[in-house]
Amino acid sequence: MHPDSLKAALDYIVTNNVDHDVLYSQLAPSDTAKVRRYRTRFMSIVAKTYPANSSKSRRSWISQQNGLKGRCFEHMMRSLLPTVFQTWERIQTDTNELDILIEHGPMCSFFPSLREWGTHSICECKSNKDTFSVTWVDKLAGVLDKHAARVGIVMGTRAPQTRGNGQRALESIRMYAITNRTIIVLDLADVERCLNGENALKLISRRYIEIRTGTQKYRLIGN
Repeated sequence: MHPDSLKAALDYIVTNNVDHDVLYSQLAPSDTAKVRRYRTRFMSIVAKTYPANSSKSRRSWISQQNGLKGRCFEHMMRSLLPTVFQTWERIQTDTNELDILIEHGPMCSFFPSLREWGTHSICECKSNKDTFSVTWVDKLAGVLDKHAARVGIVMGTRAPQTRGNGQRALESIRMYAITNRTIIVLDLADVERCLNGENALKLISRRYIEIRTGTQKYRLIGN
């Protein structure tokens, strides 16, 4: 396509708020091959058990396993993020270590929901099997404040349940949305959705709309 024609097409997309599946597949793919490799590696690490003949103590062995699991999980979730994002892992600031820092490049302007996100967002990865915690949400909200970000993503092995601590986490997410701090949740089920053909950015955009409109309970996207 001639550069002038391409520019005209992109200008039309932005001016008319075009939101079509083709935009997501062509302009914002994920590296699904890499996601699949890390998913397989992650599940392999999770499946390992403490060997009876290990020269390490159980505590030391489990600590090493958790470290490997955490790093692999971060790589997998970072690979899941669409290519319109520029990402960095484990960024050390004066107050926090950020698991994943996302810069929103110029391509983000072609997607209606991303135009409200500002210049950057922050992801926290939780690779353990613990119940989804309201503490994770509150901590991320504080990190967003400190680093002038509007949107955060909690990447966990599973989404919060609609009872107990999970319910409290969901309520906390709703309350933060009122104060313009939007926290999105992604989990391993979402990884499977994307490996089966769903576009990660489309999924993230819908989650963003759910949080901003308070419609999570209607499950526009199944949990």
